[in-house]
Amino acid sequence: MAACSSDGTATPATNRATTSTSSGVTPSTVTSSSVTASSVTSTTSATADSTSTSVSTASSSIAPGAAAGPGSVPAGPAGDAFYQPPTPIPGTANGDLIWANQLPGAIANATTWQVLYRSENLQGQPIAVSGIIAVPTTPAAGDPVLTWAHGTTGLGDQCAITKQFTTGFSAEKFIAPIAIGKGWTFVATDYEGLGTPGVHPYLVGLSEARGVLDIVRAARQITGTGVTADSPVMILGHSQGGGAALIAAEQTATYAPELHVIGTAAGAPAGDLDAIAEGSWNATTVNPFGVELIAGFHAGYPDLPMDAVANATGQQVVEQVGTQCLSDTSALALDPAALGAVDPLQDPAWAAAIHANTAGFVDPSAPIMIFHGEADTTVPRALTNLTLADYCKVGATVEVKSYPGKDHTSVIPAALGDISAFFDARLAGQPPATSC
Repeated sequence: MAACSSDGTATPATNRATTSTSSGVTPSTVTSSSVTASSVTSTTSATADSTSTSVSTASSSIAPGAAAGPGSVPAGPAGDAFYQPPTPIPGTANGDLIWANQLPGAIANATTWQVLYRSENLQGQPIAVSGIIAVPTTPAAGDPVLTWAHGTTGLGDQCAITKQFTTGFSAEKFIAPIAIGKGWTFVATDYEGLGTPGVHPYLVGLSEARGVLDIVRAARQITGTGVTADSPVMILGHSQGGGAALIAAEQTATYAPELHVIGTAAGAPAGDLDAIAEGSWNATTVNPFGVELIAGFHAGYPDLPMDAVANATGQQVVEQVGTQCLSDTSALALDPAALGAVDPLQDPAWAAAIHANTAGFVDPSAPIMIFHGEADTTVPRALTNLTLADYCKVGATVEVKSYPGKDHTSVIPAALGDISAFFDARLAGQPPATSC
């Protein structure tokens, strides 16, 4: 998700749109910048591998299918059928649980459920989204909730973190035990279209934010979780999920005002999509994140004109990527000329959609901490400077923590102490720091 020059150094956009939209898409003018290229590495599996020595996790032997608990939530079917919701989508409100299965032994010292819950796409239609909910074995009413927004895995259904959870390689197997150890409930969404019907709207933060917030609502419906209307909610995300976390923070006041969000920590966030988009899909440069972005935005906004950004061959590749995980997409030969790649910011509709999902133009309802490695070549540290500048203009409270020598994945273990201190301070009601 990087925006770099041909020599690999960050070259953030210098001419950027200043008109923001918090929902929907309206035309905006976005001019070209000097962003020309992007480096690509995987995020989620690398994160788990790089940090696995720091935390002891439970066995990955999981036996799904047990009833959710003493509440009225039904158990779901096993296997891939779990992700296929009834028609019409059950429930009446976003966050309503459709079904849930216990996952014995998934996380040490926790009771864990795989859940399917009701949400809503950007066209206002009800959809089903899957995820994980884990609570300490001795929960108390009003326990804090940490909602995790995961990094890039791909767009295919097989890339859903709930499907990778049993392998022990997902970053969630690293983050969840830390939250449980602090006495917090841990929830993690798959996002729209990962596992469930439809293509995942990759990097469409307004879609991802709904998954991040609605799973907190879902956790309140399982008896005995300790999650109540008074529970403090903390948002944490990295990479793709870092951008999703920022948009979720921005959208809380309008989309989920009843949630008591007290703070958001975003690592190496893919927040400035205005810069990222034009640097990853254009007439001279196409990388896996760029083709995933095109596929994801067309999934989130089906009316966007594909002819404006790709020829017939390019559109076939975009469709193919909608079924793949990142490792497969990274193996593709992506020739901009053969794909007919055109910078999406050159089309008003695409530019408006991308800008509507760029973080920094809405003042979140609670403080933010952004953590970023200075050696990050996947999402260069310079992009956080752009996001910080935008937040400062709208009066947001944002603190940036930088980590010399840390790259895209190693920044997570390096930042754990600061992340914990940030959330502990929010829980204690202490005044937040700011980098503005």
